[in-house]
This record gives sequence, structure tokens and C-alpha cells, in this order.
Amino acid sequence: MADPVPLRIAHWWGEAFDNPIGAFAEQHPHLEVSNEPSPWDGYHTKMPTQIAAGTAPDVFFMDAGQFMVLLPQGVAVDLTEYLNADAEIEADLWAIDPGLDAGVNGVPYGLPQWHPDSANIWVNKDLASEAGLETPEWGHADVMAWDWNDLLEAAVATTKRKADGAFEQWGISLGRIHASAQRDMVWTNGGEFFDDTTHQNPTVARFTDPEFIEAWQYLVDFDLRHNVATRPDDDSDGAYLSGKVAYTWGWNIYGRMKLADFDWASSRRPSSSGARTSSAATAGSSVRPPSIKTKPTRTSVGPRPGWKATSSLSRWARSRRTTRRASFPRPRAKPKPKSGT
Repeated sequence: MADPVPLRIAHWWGEAFDNPIGAFAEQHPHLEVSNEPSPWDGYHTKMPTQIAAGTAPDVFFMDAGQFMVLLPQGVAVDLTEYLNADAEIEADLWAIDPGLDAGVNGVPYGLPQWHPDSANIWVNKDLASEAGLETPEWGHADVMAWDWNDLLEAAVATTKRKADGAFEQWGISLGRIHASAQRDMVWTNGGEFFDDTTHQNPTVARFTDPEFIEAWQYLVDFDLRHNVATRPDDDSDGAYLSGKVAYTWGWNIYGRMKLADFDWASSRRPSSSGARTSSAATAGSSVRPPSIKTKPTRTSVGPRPGWKATSSLSRWARSRRTTRRASFPRPRAKPKPKSGT
């Protein structure tokens, strides 16, 4: 019997991938799977160093901000033939083509992993219920109809103040808001950042377009106009865990969400014009070409084992969308937004 083929998988997600990587290893006993998590801090310095030294893992996660830094250098395999040949992959179900989402110039060098989790709204369902707001689960008729006004009205309805005017309870927390939230708001308002929608070869910035300005103004107004939001220097995580925030707008804080002792749900972002309702990937996993290694190893048999791992993890990440889906709470009565001071 042949020795197992080593397959190293690197990421920055700690124990989050223990179960799916373990399951993949059990399903592929001919592979010697190594799960190699590293802290986020330093990860994207460590990876280029390993690539240059010829010690790169076979499958590695890459933040979207590194795509144009590393991918043009040939550090990852063109996955086109694997996508076309794998019957278990339905590429048309991605909101954005993998060639644009985790590739360069339309060539897919990875598969999206986490864009369903990008800058979601996390709902304290207990506070929403106290304010008379309903939280329909995914499949409710109003799920895809929720827009900017609905979220604002829900945040206003769940904001409470003490007699001296200090916050007793926030309607929405923006303290940990991720860059993808601003991006999503621009897109859902029909705007763009650059003339090249892939952001790979831009020539003209679109920051002064009305759709762009309106989207950013919407986010700022939660605090400065309507007075229903935490400030950037507020402890938004602590406020959330203490049950003092009805809606927390942030990126992938599930690790802290599960510490809560109240009922909660993860919700989709609001839309304005409906131009787009999904964000681009914040991370993808790529397969390195065998030639990255400077010394021959048993992984030089080719990238197919790496593709199997990448596609398996991507299907797992996407399947998480069906485990706890919800949309924005529906106000039974629509309160008027407060005018700020």
C-alpha cells in the first residue's frame, strides 16, 4: 500500500476549520492532511516568506487584499479545468464568478470561502422582541425586500436613553464595522468605487458619484443624525455581550456571538436600489502549483489533492448559510427617525 500523500492546509481561523478539515481527512485516507492555523497578525507576512523559501503549504487561505500582490506572481494554480470538471461544484450558485471573486483578470486561482459572512447584521432577538419587532427566518416573504429604511427604523425603535440622555441601550453598533460594509452599501445603492468593477485595473475613481456619497452618508447618519449608534471608541463587543445592542454590524464575530446568553440571529445586509445584495469575497483558498517547492516532495504529484480540499472547504463554508439564516426584524409600527443634535 502506497504511503499517504502529504497535504498541508494553512489558514488564520484557529479551531474554526478543525471539523471540516478533520472530516476531509477521514474521507481521503490516502492523504496525510496537516491542519496549519496561524494567527491573523503576521499571516500575510509569513505566507510570502514561505512561498519565497519553497516551503509553502499546498492549500492556503488568502485575504482579498493580497490577491493582486501574490496571484500575478504565479503562486497559485489556475483552477478553471477543475471547476469545469468537478460535478459537485455548481459555480453558477456563487453571487460573483470565482474568476472575479478569487482570481485575476477572470482566471480563478481560488474559491471564495467567507463572502456570505461579510459584514452581516447580528440581531439580539430578545431586544427586538421587546420593541415589538419580528425576526422572520430565511424564507419569509419579506426577507429580500428589506432596505435601508427598514434597518434605520428598527435601530430607532430599539434605542433607549436614561433620564440624563446617556445611552441605556443602543439600536445599532458600528464600532467594529468592516470595510466590506461600506463597499456593500455603495454597491447596493447602484454605485461603484472605480470604472473597472473588478478593481484590478482602475483608471477613474467614482468617489464623488451621488450613489457613492449617499451610501456613506447613510452609515454616518446612524450616529450623527439619528443618534442610535455606538461610537467607534465604544466597546461594541462588550456592549453586545452585555445585551445592550439590538443590531451589531460587523464582520465574522461569530466566535463572540456564541458566548451570548440571549437569543440571536445573523441577518443579511440591507439593500437600497437592489443593484447588488451580496458582497465580494473577503477571503479565498488557493492551491499552490507543485513548482513552488524548491525540493521534490511527494506533493509534486500535482495539485488535484489540493483542489479536493479547496472545493470541500468552500462547499462547507457556503453550507453554513443554511444553518442559521434570518433577515432584518420587521417593525410592526414604523417610528419616525429621531433628529439628532
